[in-house]
Amino acid sequence: MIVLLSGDGKYYLDGDDLEHIFLEGRRLFSLLKEKRFEEFSLSLIDLHEFVKKKGKPVDILKTADIIIPPAKSDPSLMNDLFML
Repeated sequence: MIVLLSGDGKYYLDGDDLEHIFLEGRRLFSLLKEKRFEEFSLSLIDLHEFVKKKGKPVDILKTADIIIPPAKSDPSLMNDLFML
């Protein structure tokens, strides 16, 4: 699948690496719900680093299957956007 790191390009990942992204996505959502904003920010940065390390860069014109917010996203704004 192609993962868009908002503001940081697109990458192809599959298999266990893709499963890791799904698990971390659920974890990030839980952190927002629990208002654990500092941990959310650190985990989002870690997820960006994981995708850049494990993923294969792809052409920016390819359609993304998964979109990950910018690493420096404001967690309280993200919380409001998801209406948590």
